[in-house]
Formats: sequence, structure tokens, C-alpha cells
Amino acid sequence: LFCQMLYFEKHNGKRSMRNPFDNLYGFILSTEVKIDDSVRIEFLKDFLDNFGNRIMNKRVKDQYDKQSTTHISNEEEFIRMMFLDGCFIIVFISCFMSSGLEELEMTKDTIMKVQKDIFLLENQLPFQVLEALCSDDDSKKNYLHKMLNGYFRYCTIGYNRHFQELPLDLDYEPKHLLDLLRITWIGDPKYFRFVFWNKFLGHKSFFRTIKLIILYYMHKLKNLIIKKNLTRGRHIFMKGRVVRNLIELTASGIYLRPNSSNLLCDMDFNSFLTGKLTLPRIIIDGSTKTIFLNMIALEVCMNDDYGITSYISFLDSLIDKADDVKLMRSAGVLEHFLNDDEQVAKLFNEIGADLVPENDCYSHVKVDIYNYFEFKGRTLVATWLAEMLQVHFRSPWTTIAVLAAFIAILMTGVQTYFAIFPRSNH
Repeated sequence: LFCQMLYFEKHNGKRSMRNPFDNLYGFILSTEVKIDDSVRIEFLKDFLDNFGNRIMNKRVKDQYDKQSTTHISNEEEFIRMMFLDGCFIIVFISCFMSSGLEELEMTKDTIMKVQKDIFLLENQLPFQVLEALCSDDDSKKNYLHKMLNGYFRYCTIGYNRHFQELPLDLDYEPKHLLDLLRITWIGDPKYFRFVFWNKFLGHKSFFRTIKLIILYYMHKLKNLIIKKNLTRGRHIFMKGRVVRNLIELTASGIYLRPNSSNLLCDMDFNSFLTGKLTLPRIIIDGSTKTIFLNMIALEVCMNDDYGITSYISFLDSLIDKADDVKLMRSAGVLEHFLNDDEQVAKLFNEIGADLVPENDCYSHVKVDIYNYFEFKGRTLVATWLAEMLQVHFRSPWTTIAVLAAFIAILMTGVQTYFAIFPRSNH
């Protein structure tokens, strides 16, 4: 009931003073919200006073457009609004991640709407508000970040997978949840320095630490290459479509593999005889389109590096139809909960139809793929190998048949050799 009332008030257009929360102090004194078995917060009057002081000191109200706060008559009402919105987000995500959705007393449709609304750009709550609800307790802030990280994984790559968690002492302060999701998913290079030292000092795995620092400097090197080859890249792009769909890439000897970091910045293409395109894993569900569209809008507003926009544009190039989605699923790069593969292809084609990132973060990958096709001799060999594998090794039975035929030919050759050159009795 608590979450239902907060949700109703949040979507009421304006925050009417005629609701069960008029006497906020009385509500706080009589309410205890269980966030987790190990974390229990009692909302007392002193806690609310301290909460109000913290968000006002951080000038949270200045982050809102003045016209959007004209209906707020005084400071106390603004604090009240921030408090209720922050409580709603924490309680909803906590119950969602702890399989306690029945405690919310919401219908499935309402839960799905809330999932989408949390990532709407116009609904974003300053991240300082969520941290202020944790007081100055580092353990509660740590729990908040872990809870959000788990929720982000659930919405993007799958809860059973991991991308690098962010330490609490970073220079970068996320503006809101959507911004935190974007940075967490992309793997901003600014984070790698702090993640490296954090792992170096406190993690047992030395090789994982080395991998993190290598990823960081590889990302810096890629940015330098992109800047130096910008003119060449534009010239190549003017010739036509650089990246073909996955069906064409696979037929030309390019294979798809998931990366190990699950970060969008860790995308690469390598080739020798054949090519290997490494992509981060992704899960597609009913909230994916909302997340994508709002992160694109966020990057336009921030005029940032367009990491999400570039990623979606790149996937749109790879995916033309359902067969391309099927290849991504078989490679372990994509998983979806929509009705069929055709809907996934339609989703990316609709979002990426007129999507042209101002700064394409993956132009180096596109140039590498273009250079792969420019080497005609290697492309012919790779295509022949791909066709041979597809025709003769497409199933265990065909593989066994090919091996049996090879052994038969080998035995026939051996038999012929000894017939021509019989072994001497001496």
C-alpha cells in the first residue's frame, strides 16, 4: 500500500496536499521501512531534518528547471517531495531485487510501468537524494550501490552476469539513476583508474587487475586512433555501408563472440584468416526500448561521447532481420524475452532508423571490418572456410560422417602404399 500511494501521488500531475501524507512527521514517526534483512531504517523526525539539510546544502532544487517547481510553495514541500520520491525508488527496487514484489501490492502492469518510469529522463531524481536517505552511513551507501548495480544488471546483461562495480570514492558523481546506468554499462575510462587501484590494493586476483588497466589504456589508444583516422573513416563511410548485417559477415568468415567484461567500451574486431567480432552481452525485454530512447536523449542533452547512441547504431547495422538476431542468440551475445526474433530486429531498426551519432565511438571497429573486406585474398579463404564449416560441420552427424570419410581415405592410402611397397621379410 505504501508504494501504491507513492506511485499514485507521483503520477497525479500535481502533488495535492489532500493525501495521507499531509502530516509527514506523523507518518515518519509511525512508519518503519524494511529495505533488507541486514539494513533497517527508522524514519524519525531528526532523520528527516538531517535529510532536508543535506539536500538543501547540495542545492538539489537548483538542478530542476524553475518552471517545473513553481507549484512548490515552500522549502518544506520540496523536501517532502524529494523524500517520498526517494523512498519510492529505494523500496521498489529493493523489493524487486529481493523477490518481494507481493509486498508492493501492485499489479503486473503497474510494476512494468514503474520499471519504465524509473528510466524516463523527465522522471529522474537527483542521485544526491538517494544518498541522503542513507545518512552518512557508508555501509548503507554501499548497499545502495550494490542494489542499484544488481538492478542495472537485471535490466541490461542479466542478473547472473557482472560488470565492474563502481567504488564509492570516485571523482565522478552521477547526476541520477539514468546517468549512473549509462556510465556503469559503458565503462567510462575515468573509472578504470580508480577501479584499478581499488583492485590492486584489495583484490586477490592480480591478473584481473592487470586486465582492467590494459582495458583502460587500450581504450585511450583507440581514442587516439579514432582521432587520427577520422578523415579516413569519413572517406570510407562516404563510399557506402561499412558494416554489413550478421548473415553477410558470417558468410565472409567473421564470427561473433561475447566479451568477458560486459562493458560497451570493450568492443573489438580482430582478424587473421578469419575475423572475430567481440560484443558485450545484452538482454532485451519490455523495458529495453524505454531505456535506449532515454539514454539517447540524455547523451544529446549532455553532448557527451555518445557511447550508447553509437552502440545502438552499430547493432542496427548488424541486425536487419530475424536471422541476424538468431545468430546473436546462438553466439551468446543476445537474449530476449519478446515474442520472437522478428520483434527484436524491428526494435533496433525502428530506434536506429535515423540515428547518426555525432561522434561514433566505434568507428575504429567499422574501419577494421572494412579493411578486412578490402583484403580480397583473405576474404576468399575465410569465405571458403566458413562455407566448409557450415556445410560439412553443421551438426554432430555431418561431422562424424566427414571424419569417417577422412579416416576411410587415410586407411585406403595406407593400404595402397603397403601394396606398392610391401614390407621386406628381412
